[in-house]
Amino acid sequence: MSQVPDFIPAADDDGTAGWIASADVLPPPGEARSEIITVFADDLITVVGHMYPEVGFVPLGSEAELLPPPGQDRDLTILVRNESDRPAILEITEAADEVDHRPLLVAPPIGLEAGEERRVRFQAPLDRWSLRLRGDDGRFFSDDLGRRARDPAFALVITPAGVLQIDTGP
Repeated sequence: MSQVPDFIPAADDDGTAGWIASADVLPPPGEARSEIITVFADDLITVVGHMYPEVGFVPLGSEAELLPPPGQDRDLTILVRNESDRPAILEITEAADEVDHRPLLVAPPIGLEAGEERRVRFQAPLDRWSLRLRGDDGRFFSDDLGRRARDPAFALVITPAGVLQIDTGP
């Protein structure tokens, strides 16, 4: 760590956005890494923006247009069809790509009987979360589900093979 400079370049789509404190991305052992990282101008004092998970660099003043509204995907209602011949359990967990452990449940599991079709309300206490079918390693993230759920024809299906997937129609 003694070889790491105090500030390192922060890149955006157009090249270098500014500088971030190395301690924000490489904290001392036992300390958590900052989730939102401040980006400084060349003078290393003036704040020019922040790096956000899943978004990247957001210049100051652009948060409203570049960041999703907080809580927008905490409550989604989606048509779900269980086309399998056995009951299925859907689990809402921490966003799997944001944790370094097995994602923990953040809401009660939701059961669907074999052959059942219904609109399911998914509620989570987090702005971003994962949805998975118990027994299936695949998962969907709330931000993707939220975008897709704006289409009233959007649905999820539990296939006869026991896989949760997006309904692609007949």
